[in-house]
Amino acid sequence: MMLTSSLNELEECGIVHWESYNEVPPKVEYSKGIA
Repeated sequence: MMLTSSLNELEECGIVHWESYNEVPPKVEYSKGIA
């Protein structure tokens, strides 16, 4: 859970961007944000 909360905080600050894909198995990508 610690990684998830850290990634959520980074997304809120604009440091990372989170992209979710509707696939099986589930796919999520993180990329560098603008900040």
